[in-house]
Amino acid sequence: DEYIRLQGVIRPIDISPANTISSQQVADARIAYGQTGALNDANSPGLLSRFFNLPWLPF
Repeated sequence: DEYIRLQGVIRPIDISPANTISSQQVADARIAYGQTGALNDANSPGLLSRFFNLPWLPF
């Protein structure tokens, strides 16, 4: 599963009757994109990859 999270500060008066708001009316906006589940696990480096990428190893 993938997700997009939008966080910020809005004024209640800017919320439309359809319970929506324009992105131009969001102050201090923060946008996060991520994924969960098997697809996310497959994109994570394995144990050996993490070991060989340690900063103090000479190779």
